[in-house]
Amino acid sequence: MPNTKEYYNKKAQEYAENQSFKNWSNKAEKQYKSHIDKFLEKLSFDKVLDAGCGPGRDTEYIAQQGYQTTGIDNAEQMIKQATQQKHQAQYQQMNITDLKFEDRTFDGIWCNSVMQFLNQEQMLKALQEFQRTLKPGATLSTTFKTGGQHKNPEPKRHKIVEDKAILLLKKAGFQTPKTMTKFKHNGMKNLRIYTQKPMKL
Repeated sequence: MPNTKEYYNKKAQEYAENQSFKNWSNKAEKQYKSHIDKFLEKLSFDKVLDAGCGPGRDTEYIAQQGYQTTGIDNAEQMIKQATQQKHQAQYQQMNITDLKFEDRTFDGIWCNSVMQFLNQEQMLKALQEFQRTLKPGATLSTTFKTGGQHKNPEPKRHKIVEDKAILLLKKAGFQTPKTMTKFKHNGMKNLRIYTQKPMKL
């Protein structure tokens, strides 16, 4: 089985075409964008990181709302897809467990459907990097897979129970989440969490 980077480098163009909002129903697009809007409403300022941006679908939507947006992905072909479109965001190839940004850079981090590709040790490292690069009081939105079986067996995905996900967030230095949303997608149960970096550490 290919690793995540190999898989998405190979499937980048196909993935970009399939995941484009133009292929979604109006209802599905509106519902999904409402999650991003909920995240954006929690931000005090406008510097946003889309961590694990893929071909830039969410990144571009956030940028179109007037935010200074950077998208990163570990797969170089995904970044290539993102930069080929008419874009308003900036893109860099980067692993979310080793961010090349200075401390306290971002007002918000959006990380959708990425944690599933990390084991728990890697999840904690990514969350620690998010905490480091967020400004005090800034918001993180991220999702975890909590159950079910994805319809596509590749690449390997990791599930985590809700209590353990919250424990990892707290261990990384985030506040206890006050807002969580549970939903199903592609045969898997998901948990979307919104949390903040404390104002004082």
